[in-house]
Amino acid sequence: IPLKLEGAWDFSEGLAIIELRGFKGFIDTKGAVIVKCQYEDAEPFEDGLARVVRNEKMGLISLTGDSITPCKYERIGKFSEGLACVLISGKVGFIDRYGNEVIAPIYDGTIQEMVRFQFLESKAVVRKGKKYGVIDKTGTLVKAFEFELIDPIKDGRFAAKKKGKFGFFNASGIDVIPTKYDDTWGFSEGMAAVKKDNHWGYINDADELVIPAEYDEASDFLPAGVAVVKRGDFKCVIDKSGEYLIPCLMDEIVVMENEVLRLEKVDKMAYFDLRTKQYMWRPLGF
Repeated sequence: IPLKLEGAWDFSEGLAIIELRGFKGFIDTKGAVIVKCQYEDAEPFEDGLARVVRNEKMGLISLTGDSITPCKYERIGKFSEGLACVLISGKVGFIDRYGNEVIAPIYDGTIQEMVRFQFLESKAVVRKGKKYGVIDKTGTLVKAFEFELIDPIKDGRFAAKKKGKFGFFNASGIDVIPTKYDDTWGFSEGMAAVKKDNHWGYINDADELVIPAEYDEASDFLPAGVAVVKRGDFKCVIDKSGEYLIPCLMDEIVVMENEVLRLEKVDKMAYFDLRTKQYMWRPLGF
């Protein structure tokens, strides 16, 4: 007797989520039920594991439906470098792909913060009370709990806030740039957008201001070696020397896939290829 499904989703790793009588399970590409509909919610499989929910708690299952970790967590984050952040009873720890709690849930956190708590370059940001620190994969403290905020590592450096100001330290926990900036997006492509006195500029890893702080908004540098900035009401694109690739005449600049920019000016639109540094298409008068 064919199943009268209430819902079906796309296939991922050979299995698709289905819904029957308000519960979710998985079928294969032949329509065979591999995981019966027993979960209140389910997410697609990634690298052989899927997050599922039962009694409002989250767990992990394998492609065969076997339980990897029971549904006991308030949330399980995405795996990064073989470990996933978990939240249980308001405490944060880390599990491996076999469901083992390799770092006990002793840190503080919320579901909203969990995107910050992931291992990158073998280090993870964690919080105790109102202060943030950094640990390695053994749970050893790399940077003490003394910061109001720490962003995940980028380009080998953590951006950290202390006494209202941002600075940087490296993966070993060594301070490399003092806490003196009002804001930052962190390092990207060897440059960091930093804010001081209400304006944005860019520093290099030696803390030299290589692009003056004269912009009202600034983005990370993209792999193509350019950044989107805003001066007054208009946006533009600069290179690492601060020279304009796109002048400050645009109402909006959107970074798209394949290193393409969508440029918007008044009621017109154009597309710019960062690989060739040429317009792909633009209307007359743009």
